[in-house]
Amino acid sequence: MNMIDRTLWLTWRKALLMVALFAGLLFAHLAVDAVAHVDEPVLFLAAVLLVPMWAISAAVYTFDSLMIPRGQGRRHPG
Repeated sequence: MNMIDRTLWLTWRKALLMVALFAGLLFAHLAVDAVAHVDEPVLFLAAVLLVPMWAISAAVYTFDSLMIPRGQGRRHPG
């Protein structure tokens, strides 16, 4: 299994890990805001942009790997 498979192959364990990461990033953002009274956007942006982008990429990659046959019936154009 190559690196892209390990990174993007969607499993329920990776999905739970990403949900926990999402919640942790949001909690850390709220904790920094509550304790330091500083508007810190990096953790919030990581939670709302990076985690969903990974989830969409993983879903598309897994769908492509499972549903679209490799090399069977595909014709090269031209």
